[in-house]
Amino acid sequence: MPVTGGFAVERPLSANKNTGGGGILRRLGFRRRHLGLPLIRPLIRPFTKAGLIKHGFVAGAEVRTSFFVRVGDKHFQYALNPRDSIGSVLYWYSWRAWDSAVVIVFSRWMRGARRIVDLGANTGFFTLLGAANGSDVVAFEPNPATFQQLGRNVRLNHFESRCTLLQLAAGSKAEEVLFYLHDDSTCCSAVRPAANSTTVQMARVDAVIPLDQRTDLVKVDVEGFEDHVLLGLEGIIRDSHPRIIFECFRKATAPVVETLLKDNGYRLNWITPEGSTAPVDRLNVSEYGHGHHNFAAVFDSVRQSPVTPP
Repeated sequence: MPVTGGFAVERPLSANKNTGGGGILRRLGFRRRHLGLPLIRPLIRPFTKAGLIKHGFVAGAEVRTSFFVRVGDKHFQYALNPRDSIGSVLYWYSWRAWDSAVVIVFSRWMRGARRIVDLGANTGFFTLLGAANGSDVVAFEPNPATFQQLGRNVRLNHFESRCTLLQLAAGSKAEEVLFYLHDDSTCCSAVRPAANSTTVQMARVDAVIPLDQRTDLVKVDVEGFEDHVLLGLEGIIRDSHPRIIFECFRKATAPVVETLLKDNGYRLNWITPEGSTAPVDRLNVSEYGHGHHNFAAVFDSVRQSPVTPP
């Protein structure tokens, strides 16, 4: 298990070959419906956390509970409900089995951050982690159901004084937009069609957050809408020069994102699966494997020498 920046990094769940065990549990009479029983969960969790049981066996279990998440020396509580795919991984496994590389970089960069902006906050993992760090956090989340879960998690931790929650989609202008609702809330997006949709309000981030040179870190996870988001963030980029962690997997989006960041004096980095940052000259998203399209941008007039991704 590689270690980066003091954090142990596990293989993603889909790549972990040592994740059997569901068949044995079924032969012993366990079914997914049993996982919702308070007396059963503590018996099963040690096996999932040890990587002995596939996530497919526990995913979708009718579990409603709250639990602690620990990242380094920071911790917070998280409220789990049956439709929360992120919470399911956090509860049965850990953040190391979810988005470990981004968590490691975020944890390193949040140190000393006065204000953190979480764009596409979802149920609030990074919002909660930033608040646990003592930073002020502004979180944008347009999905109505997910926004309710975000608020529940913030209230559970009594982080209301540190967190400003906005039921808005971040974008390049203020208008109402169609927002597609996927069964998996982590895939909800303004650009990825689905059978169900709703209308949400979109706003420019730099029209909502003060231009006061206090925004130190921005996280962007908006499922292909990052070009519009960064255009609406440009005022803050020029005012505060925050470090920016973002996902970018669409070929049509990458050139816009790359040009905007470079024109504003940023150097680009690829976030490696181990949670380190490797400087790159271009956002050639087709060069990176599935699930490895996370990047980090740092304001710096001196560019590092680019490297070719493995």
